[in-house]
Amino acid sequence: MEEKSANSDRSHARDGRSPWLELWLHPRQVTRWFLHSGDPLKNALLLSVIAGVLSAFNTASGGNWGDESSMPVLVVRAVLTGGIAGLLGYYVGAFFLRWVGSWFGGEGSTEDMRVVIGQISSRASILLAMLLIPELLIAGTELFTAATPNLDADSMRSTLLAVVLFIESASGFWLFIVTLHAIGEAHGFSAWKALAVELILGVAIFIVLFAVLMIVFAVSGIPFF
Repeated sequence: MEEKSANSDRSHARDGRSPWLELWLHPRQVTRWFLHSGDPLKNALLLSVIAGVLSAFNTASGGNWGDESSMPVLVVRAVLTGGIAGLLGYYVGAFFLRWVGSWFGGEGSTEDMRVVIGQISSRASILLAMLLIPELLIAGTELFTAATPNLDADSMRSTLLAVVLFIESASGFWLFIVTLHAIGEAHGFSAWKALAVELILGVAIFIVLFAVLMIVFAVSGIPFF
């Protein structure tokens, strides 16, 4: 029994490998490292906020925020909205991941879900957001606008940007897979059950947002369709 316990402890012990890199290939192992560490939530909140801010810049790019805001305003808007999103994900998102996960027999606590969000998903998101650097070098401020005359006039730059965006999309999909495995590890079930949890939460968020929009349009008197 003592030998079995010792082997179990070794499997949970963190070795010299970097979690920033290992999580992309071994998300369950890295999740175990943090869950069984002495301080599993060390810097987790900070990482969540940073990831939220960086993700907001990606949202700004996809939403063409530069069409309606100057760059200083865009930066402030991204920092504020991203920071709030990071906080909500860390506290509220973790609660709902624990709650819905329990419907499928998940044993993870809210703190365990914060480990997943802060130590796994946020780290991966931060690394993924580093692609903003080459995107900005290639496109400049046109990264945040619908009109891209300078970029369109340079086929080489356009091609390079397309390649970087493709890498970003592929990496974003893998990040989702990584997160599913981390959730599954923290709850003690499969990634498929974690996918069910994410789908339920996604549908619930859509319904809530739709209801809020309906109320806003009804109160303002603006037709919805």
